[in-house]
Amino acid sequence: MRKSVSDVILSILNFDFCAETIIKTVLIDCGIGIERKKSGFKSFDELISDLKMKFPNLGYVDEVASLHKLRNNVQHESGIPSVQEVSRHKTTTRLFIDEVCQKVYDNTISYDKISLALFIQSENEKVILGEMEKAFVKGDYSDSIYYGKQAALYHVMLLRSNMSVPHLGYFSNPFTFSEFRDLMEVGNILEQTVERLNWIVDTLCLREHYDEINQLLGGRITSPHFRWYRGDIERIQADQNESEETRNLVYEFLTSTQDLIKNPDLKSPFIFDLVAKKAESGENYTIQVGFVSASPVASAKLTIRKMPTNDEINQKIGFKAEVLDIPKECGLQTVPIQGLEKGRRYEVSCNVTNDEGESDDAHLELSV
Repeated sequence: MRKSVSDVILSILNFDFCAETIIKTVLIDCGIGIERKKSGFKSFDELISDLKMKFPNLGYVDEVASLHKLRNNVQHESGIPSVQEVSRHKTTTRLFIDEVCQKVYDNTISYDKISLALFIQSENEKVILGEMEKAFVKGDYSDSIYYGKQAALYHVMLLRSNMSVPHLGYFSNPFTFSEFRDLMEVGNILEQTVERLNWIVDTLCLREHYDEINQLLGGRITSPHFRWYRGDIERIQADQNESEETRNLVYEFLTSTQDLIKNPDLKSPFIFDLVAKKAESGENYTIQVGFVSASPVASAKLTIRKMPTNDEINQKIGFKAEVLDIPKECGLQTVPIQGLEKGRRYEVSCNVTNDEGESDDAHLELSV
């Protein structure tokens, strides 16, 4: 995209590496060895020959061979590919992938379904990442970043749980005699010590991604109230590049730290989305709820409560909350809401409880 010399060189090298990986994968899946009978691996030309013999109907094999010749010129003879050549073989590589998916794998897999999510161990994280990918493909970059942040947040909690390093709360100062400055100073030092311990724990869990993940989640990882801040993760305006950077960071973080995890999912449910959306027609709203749970969900409920005005509070007027059942399947659920009063504010709460009695809650305010 930037078209510098290093960019075009790296593009050609990566296109070729991609194509060669696909060829080897197809041959191995078909029981055709990629090693010579005597010793060593087959040359690229030998691999191409085997592929043509097995699948003579593949139309982009010669273009892939041309790409490999260009790659050899770039890598071994210091050739610099033109922007036109990069554009041509970007198309070559993509069309070759599509053709292999169609003619070799009978459309059981497609380019759009290939992502690093395939390498994630946690089933719950796959659900959240799936929503991130769907939003990205649709161009909803704000939603894509939002779900990426939720996946990162879930993974931080998962790391702490698996490594048995629960996050410490602030030291509760037991001294009531505030006039004694030295005792107050002791309390302040203990609070700072707890923050430093949390930082040490998180840098061990998050490894080299600490700074980036901490920034992604609002600089609050070390806070003892970290879990409470989920409600502060908002959807922000974003473009494609910003969304792509977030996706790359989240995938790198999850895949490079999951070796620390023995149990790939949290025991308790995790609500990763709760948002109100106005219906396309009329004054009605829908509430979008997203949650995951490793254990079967016993109860999933949405509570809609009118928020009284000051006059209604003074008159001690109360309102009965409306409780709605949500489908218990993990993922995104959409619940239609009708009969809301215009000009009224509502508190919307979601509670998901598994069959072991563990639960998660989320809240939002809705102004009609």
